Amino acid sequence: MSPDKINLGIAEHLKWKRESFGYVRPDGYICNPDFTEDLNAMQLAEYSLIRSHSLCTAGTWRLYLHYLSIVTDEHCPIDATAMQRAEAFMRCIGKWEEVPA
Repeated sequence: MSPDKINLGIAEHLKWKRESFGYVRPDGYICNPDFTEDLNAMQLAEYSLIRSHSLCTAGTWRLYLHYLSIVTDEHCPIDATAMQRAEAFMRCIGKWEEVPA
Protein backbone atom coordinates (compact mmCIF):
# COMPACT_ATOMS: atom_id res chain seq x y z
CA MET A 1 0.00 0.00 0.00
CA SER A 2 1.12 3.53 -0.63
CA PRO A 3 1.94 5.79 2.33
CA ASP A 4 -0.96 8.08 1.32
CA LYS A 5 -3.47 5.20 1.45
CA ILE A 6 -2.07 4.07 4.79
CA ASN A 7 -2.27 7.58 6.25
CA LEU A 8 -5.85 7.95 5.01
CA GLY A 9 -6.87 4.54 6.37
CA ILE A 10 -5.48 5.21 9.83
CA ALA A 11 -6.91 8.74 9.96
CA GLU A 12 -10.36 7.45 8.97
CA HIS A 13 -10.16 4.76 11.66
CA LEU A 14 -9.38 7.50 14.18
CA LYS A 15 -12.50 9.38 12.95
CA TRP A 16 -10.42 12.25 11.58
CA LYS A 17 -12.05 14.17 8.72
CA ARG A 18 -9.96 14.86 5.62
CA GLU A 19 -10.02 18.45 4.39
CA SER A 20 -8.02 20.21 1.68
CA PHE A 21 -5.67 21.68 4.31
CA GLY A 22 -5.12 18.46 6.30
CA TYR A 23 -7.12 16.41 8.80
CA VAL A 24 -9.50 17.63 11.48
CA ARG A 25 -9.60 15.51 14.61
CA PRO A 26 -12.85 15.09 16.57
CA ASP A 27 -11.56 17.66 19.09
CA GLY A 28 -11.25 20.25 16.28
CA TYR A 29 -7.45 20.17 16.15
CA ILE A 30 -6.07 20.49 12.61
CA CYS A 31 -3.08 18.34 11.75
CA ASN A 32 -1.25 16.66 8.89
CA PRO A 33 -0.08 13.31 10.28
CA ASP A 34 2.35 11.03 8.53
CA PHE A 35 1.78 7.71 10.25
CA THR A 36 4.29 5.94 8.01
CA GLU A 37 7.16 8.26 8.98
CA ASP A 38 6.32 9.65 12.43
CA LEU A 39 6.48 7.46 15.54
CA ASN A 40 4.60 10.12 17.51
CA ALA A 41 1.69 9.93 15.07
CA MET A 42 1.73 6.13 15.31
CA GLN A 43 1.66 6.40 19.09
CA LEU A 44 -1.68 8.22 18.78
CA ALA A 45 -2.99 5.46 16.54
CA GLU A 46 -1.71 2.70 18.83
CA TYR A 47 -3.27 4.42 21.82
CA SER A 48 -6.65 4.25 20.07
CA LEU A 49 -6.47 0.46 20.27
CA ILE A 50 -6.30 0.45 24.06
CA ARG A 51 -8.45 3.43 25.08
CA SER A 52 -11.43 2.42 27.15
CA HIS A 53 -13.85 4.34 24.92
CA SER A 54 -12.39 2.88 21.73
CA LEU A 55 -14.48 0.70 19.45
CA CYS A 56 -11.67 -1.85 19.71
CA THR A 57 -11.18 -4.43 22.43
CA ALA A 58 -8.17 -5.61 24.40
CA GLY A 59 -8.04 -8.52 21.96
CA THR A 60 -7.40 -6.02 19.19
CA TRP A 61 -4.27 -4.82 20.98
CA ARG A 62 -2.99 -8.40 21.15
CA LEU A 63 -3.82 -8.83 17.46
CA TYR A 64 -1.90 -5.65 16.65
CA LEU A 65 1.16 -6.94 18.55
CA HIS A 66 0.85 -10.24 16.69
CA TYR A 67 0.88 -8.48 13.31
CA LEU A 68 3.72 -6.24 14.45
CA SER A 69 5.84 -9.27 15.32
CA ILE A 70 5.10 -10.74 11.88
CA VAL A 71 5.88 -7.51 10.02
CA THR A 72 9.18 -7.04 11.88
CA ASP A 73 10.02 -10.75 12.12
CA GLU A 74 10.83 -10.20 15.80
CA HIS A 75 9.30 -11.71 18.93
CA CYS A 76 9.48 -8.41 20.83
CA PRO A 77 9.42 -5.62 18.21
CA ILE A 78 10.16 -2.62 20.43
CA ASP A 79 12.32 -1.00 17.75
CA ALA A 80 9.73 -1.21 14.96
CA THR A 81 9.72 1.67 12.52
CA ALA A 82 6.71 3.89 11.96
CA MET A 83 6.07 2.18 8.62
CA GLN A 84 6.13 -1.27 10.22
CA ARG A 85 3.75 -0.11 12.94
CA ALA A 86 1.45 1.48 10.35
CA GLU A 87 1.32 -1.75 8.34
CA ALA A 88 0.57 -3.81 11.45
CA PHE A 89 -2.13 -1.30 12.43
CA MET A 90 -3.78 -1.48 9.00
CA ARG A 91 -3.69 -5.28 9.11
CA CYS A 92 -5.19 -5.23 12.59
CA ILE A 93 -8.16 -3.09 11.56
CA GLY A 94 -8.65 -5.11 8.38
CA LYS A 95 -7.77 -2.37 5.89
CA TRP A 96 -4.42 -3.64 4.58
CA GLU A 97 -4.35 -4.21 0.83
CA GLU A 98 -1.63 -6.33 -0.73
CA VAL A 99 0.00 -4.68 -3.73
CA PRO A 100 -0.08 -7.02 -6.75
CA ALA A 101 3.34 -8.07 -8.00
